Amino acid sequence: MVIGTKFFKKRVRCLVARISPFQGDDMGSNPIGRIGRHRPAGASKSRHCRLVRARSLLLSAIGWLCKKLILIEANMVSKNSRSKIALERVYRLFELAEQEFVLHPERSRRYVELARKISMRNKAPIPAELKKLFCKKCGAFLVKGKNAEEKAVGELVEIHCKECGFAFKKSAAQ
Repeated sequence: MVIGTKFFKKRVRCLVARISPFQGDDMGSNPIGRIGRHRPAGASKSRHCRLVRARSLLLSAIGWLCKKLILIEANMVSKNSRSKIALERVYRLFELAEQEFVLHPERSRRYVELARKISMRNKAPIPAELKKLFCKKCGAFLVKGKNAEEKAVGELVEIHCKECGFAFKKSAAQ
């Protein structure tokens, strides 16, 4: 069970207020405010220093815990939803690569590169129907008749990139 950050901060402030060494002095309404102010009358200097030091250590530990909780909450997005979002982006980048191929082939190559990076970063495999659309060696977006040749070899299709000369095989069913 993960505790919400707001609840956690509120609970910690209550705890700090309870163990605050200077309750009722010039600390103000904020229990976490003003560390190391003038010691109250009647308090020994060494005890005052120890309490201030302990309180500041406690507050820094609380800050560290709050940062960790925020990071944990940020990473709570499930892998499933992350890979789904990544695949949406990959499909969109391939659409853009197809649109831009005629006028800007270098831009379509960049879109393919970005799609592959997104796929690797999110550990979401590129779908089989999109794998046939780019060269594994040079990263070029492949269009049949322009910069790629396809030929049937039994149950497979051999795709030959005209830009770098690399040939790879994919199943014809895809």
